[in-house]
Amino acid sequence: MKLMLVRDSFSSNSTDGVLFVDSRPFCNTLEPAQGKKVKFGKGCCIAPGLYSIDLHYSPKFGKYMLTLCGVRGRSGILIHSGNTPRDTVGCILVGKREECGRLSYSGSNLDKLFDCCLEAISKEPITIIIKNK
Repeated sequence: MKLMLVRDSFSSNSTDGVLFVDSRPFCNTLEPAQGKKVKFGKGCCIAPGLYSIDLHYSPKFGKYMLTLCGVRGRSGILIHSGNTPRDTVGCILVGKREECGRLSYSGSNLDKLFDCCLEAISKEPITIIIKNK
């Protein structure tokens, strides 16, 4: 299964994009601003590139989460729910874009994405390409 995140809007507070699943638009994404260190200094948005995705247990969320693997110099990069850049410490939030820097329906979009990935992971590897428009 191939995911692709195309970042299309950059502000001083956020990086917004569109997530495609097997070449079809699936939902919107939200990350911290490029180059901006977020709380606790743990990172900013993920460098463009190709990454694998696995399921790992997250003690913070108390469940298995979609986790990006192979992000240089970083670990614990999740795809999770949230509505604003304050809801991420360098992870990718999914939902429906209300306006630049704000998502809605994040939980339901995450559930749908997780279900798609859970079905696919037993048959094929999951990868994500992240690129800037």
